[in-house]
Amino acid sequence: MVVSRVHIEEIKGIEDIRERLELLTMLNNLGVNPSCNLRKVRERAEYFISLKFGIADAAHLAFAEATADVFITCDDRLLKKCKRNNITIQSVRVLYNGGFKMKKSQYINEDQLIRKAVDILMDKLGPVETNRFLTLPAKKRIESVKRHRLWQSKLDRDSFFKDGFG
Repeated sequence: MVVSRVHIEEIKGIEDIRERLELLTMLNNLGVNPSCNLRKVRERAEYFISLKFGIADAAHLAFAEATADVFITCDDRLLKKCKRNNITIQSVRVLYNGGFKMKKSQYINEDQLIRKAVDILMDKLGPVETNRFLTLPAKKRIESVKRHRLWQSKLDRDSFFKDGFG
């Protein structure tokens, strides 16, 4: 899976720490960082923006065209827009099942993980804050496409492109 700077910027905007860590872990384990001509990718992203694509969607598409064989999204509306605008890269929809599988050899035993984590928390936070942390309820996640659209609507094109394309 190709990982662009756009992915990292979007993940930084996710408030739910658990979801942010899950996505960063997935990108770290499954992703590759390709090299490409950032000037050309930015020009292509600017073209997509002229077609009324969102700032991040335009950058995602431009990076995908430059570095991948397929553009993957969960956003049906974005897929339809790609089709209407005759975008050349193959675009497909992926269903998110709430998780992904990793190789077992990448992880320590769960009991050891819990023991180490609790020891670190106890050392750094003490028993009261450790207990408080361990019993924090998980916040309800915002559906990913809805969250993406909200995040994208708040982007400033110039600063986003400066961060994404250098």
